[in-house]
Amino acid sequence: MKIDSSVLTHALNLENCIKFSSNKISIDSRNIEPADLFIAINKGHEFVKSALEKGAVAAIIDNPDYIISGKTILVKDTTEALKTIGKYIKNSITLKKVIGITGSVGKTTTRSWLNEILNKKFKTFSSIKNYNTIYGLPISLSLLEKETEFGIFEMGSSNKGEISELSTYLRPDIAILTNIYESHIGKFGTQEALAQEKISVLDGLNLNGKLIFDGDPLFRNEIESKANERNIKAISVGFNDNCDFKILSSESRIKLKTPFGTIDYELSVQGKHFAYISACVIATIYTLDLDIFEFIPYFKNLLQINGRGSWKEYVFQNKTFRIIDDSYNASPSAVLASLDVFESLQNDKKIAILGQMKELGSYEEHYHKIIAEKLNNMKLYQTVFVGDRSLWPIMNNVKNILCFEKMSDFVIEKILEIVQNNTIVLLKGSRSIELNKFIDYIKCSTT
Repeated sequence: MKIDSSVLTHALNLENCIKFSSNKISIDSRNIEPADLFIAINKGHEFVKSALEKGAVAAIIDNPDYIISGKTILVKDTTEALKTIGKYIKNSITLKKVIGITGSVGKTTTRSWLNEILNKKFKTFSSIKNYNTIYGLPISLSLLEKETEFGIFEMGSSNKGEISELSTYLRPDIAILTNIYESHIGKFGTQEALAQEKISVLDGLNLNGKLIFDGDPLFRNEIESKANERNIKAISVGFNDNCDFKILSSESRIKLKTPFGTIDYELSVQGKHFAYISACVIATIYTLDLDIFEFIPYFKNLLQINGRGSWKEYVFQNKTFRIIDDSYNASPSAVLASLDVFESLQNDKKIAILGQMKELGSYEEHYHKIIAEKLNNMKLYQTVFVGDRSLWPIMNNVKNILCFEKMSDFVIEKILEIVQNNTIVLLKGSRSIELNKFIDYIKCSTT
């Protein structure tokens, strides 16, 4: 939706707003494109002039020291202005449903797959990139079009109170809580505190809203209890017998028990976690009162997202090998799930490249020991660990392992010396470890 003087006049109650018309909002002057509306958040005021020179049509500021006549719009608080614009655009569109997704892992794949499936029959929109914060969510909302029927948005958290704030701001009709694992546990102190953060997605659900959640975890009782307090219908998905949507088989064809009978469908990607995400998508379609059988044929075409388990074949120095790129994030549960899939592959030349798991706080050694134990029980040609030296004594207990502090060209070249024809390489680690440099190096060397 175009953001122009009229939109800002009504959304922010402005008088004598400068005339402009913008394609989209940006809060990062480094990524300004022609016709952007730049909103200066905090230190962003220092880059107002730069943003305008790069092609921004106007800038919203809350510091009068940065006024540029005819180009800036002064407001009381730019963060609140950003939130207000996003909410105004959302409320000006007649959406059938708003769907909010949170959880420790799987948010982006769930959002992407749900959007892809619903888009076969409807006009849909989903969050762009990883815009799942109090800054990113309003920007995503501002991109809604008048024809949009379903809006699908991520909500992320690394600090207490963020999920409740985002959910209350978004006001979803349906919330999907993918799971409650150890991601960011170092910021919350305990698994219980982290769970309460995720469960607070219920705070913003609309009246008569519905929650789709992982029926397997330790915190099922807490989830259902809070849902009951708010008169929210909670629909469980998982592998347990008492789940509303129970996954009976997670092989090449998925068998799923549902409230309308048992169904089976084809999924092109392997792993229990992918089967689970597909079941969450089906539960959401059911919750939307849509005919799931109209959508089932499309599931076989769903693919992994880059950095989240995607497969690709590469040729380097006359050697052909495959890389499983799962390098975007790495909670302990996500690493174990990825290793389970890797273990199931029939190949005697498997190389696992694992990055340090971040934001685990006092649990760091504990969880790395669990991963080390898992690796020791696997048949791997080679294991590589990239992370702090303080963790090397733990990881060095793994047979046939090499440890490095960071992903440098030297390390990549060492690994490529080990790679053979038909090798399968797994990349799994936190984003900050930059395991994706391995793929970038190969691409640069072959172009």
